[in-house]
Amino acid sequence: MLAYFRQAWRLLRESPVLGVVSVLGTALAIGLITLTFASQRLIPEGDFYPAYKRHRMLFWNSVQIRNDEKNSSSSSAVGLRLAKLFAEIPSAEAVAISERFSDTYGFRRTGEPHERQRYILGTCADFFKVYDFEFLAGVPYTKEEVEAGARVMVIGEQVAREFFGTEAVVGKELLVDFKPMRIVGVVKDVSSYLSSVTANAWMPYSLSNSVKYGSDLRGSLKVDFLAHSPEEFPVLRKEISEVISKIDAEIAPDYISPNEQPDELHAAIHRLWSNVGPDMKSIDRQFYVTLLILFLIPGLNLIVISHARMQRRLQELGLRKAFGGTVVDILWQVVRESVFYTLLGAILGLFILLLATYGLQSLFFESVTWAAEGLDFSIPLSTVFSWRVILAAILSSLVLNVVSMLIPAWQMARRDIVYSLSSKR
Repeated sequence: MLAYFRQAWRLLRESPVLGVVSVLGTALAIGLITLTFASQRLIPEGDFYPAYKRHRMLFWNSVQIRNDEKNSSSSSAVGLRLAKLFAEIPSAEAVAISERFSDTYGFRRTGEPHERQRYILGTCADFFKVYDFEFLAGVPYTKEEVEAGARVMVIGEQVAREFFGTEAVVGKELLVDFKPMRIVGVVKDVSSYLSSVTANAWMPYSLSNSVKYGSDLRGSLKVDFLAHSPEEFPVLRKEISEVISKIDAEIAPDYISPNEQPDELHAAIHRLWSNVGPDMKSIDRQFYVTLLILFLIPGLNLIVISHARMQRRLQELGLRKAFGGTVVDILWQVVRESVFYTLLGAILGLFILLLATYGLQSLFFESVTWAAEGLDFSIPLSTVFSWRVILAAILSSLVLNVVSMLIPAWQMARRDIVYSLSSKR
């Protein structure tokens, strides 16, 4: 096998332009497919800090109230009363009520002349059971503090260091919109990528301005249901449906249109509007068509390049046949060369992926990054470098390389020996 690789390396040196283009095409196919899959699937749907349990979560982000008699409808995020009814569902392990979007507040220490704008997300106490925040100091606020509207908050480590120079700030106060807030906990910062969870600080939703002005059913909240396992989703959906039926009986002839909620994570990420659900079949179809195009474009180029390479090797193939080489022997040699080119392309493709992930984050992920003051954007390496996806991309590229080289090689190998030997390179 090593001898075949040496021969492939020799051929690469003899035709450096065709060889480099072939390897580069393989690398781009592997890098682009993996990067596309990572940015559209692995990263949005991955389990990483503090959202380690999203694979067993259901999401309800919006409410649409309809009246068929009046042919009218109104929609928004979830109201407080409806969110509390959802939170009482017995089969859920925990239910997180939080604002759909964080809001800006003025932060400053007592005695400081200027305030700095930072983001706060209003949540319930069980929010810290659904999402596994790493507490560097202190503890979350309690259910009783949320119900009482206690002026307490949990802050991120950057805020703690920015205003106090240390993370040991439990019990101290910050002025938030000129009113004192007591710090009960400090957590490790969350990547700005997780926009539904990320903030500089978290406080009871009962203090949020958006909640104060909402109605019973429509407001500014969202609800995240944590099941004990994905197998319990049907039970959870049934209990959610019972809550909706109870509300419908109260507000008839109005009724709540779920719009296919609650969503699993894949659908929740693509739900953009409060009055219509995502067309997941169309979204998935577009995604896989994109992957196919990214795969076929370098593939078609490889076939053309491989044909040109085989044309240049026509005399070599004629000599092999003249000394007893069969068509099978020649094709088997081509397969080994394909493995060699694929390995070189895989190494280069992984380098491109690494460069794109860490050197060009603003280019590839700017559209999905939530820019918040005092927050960093980061993606765990393990989320991008899924070895199952990379292996699938490498195997697909190997098949692509083998096919693109076998077709012209098979055509050349079947030609007459005299024709092959008399051809000019």
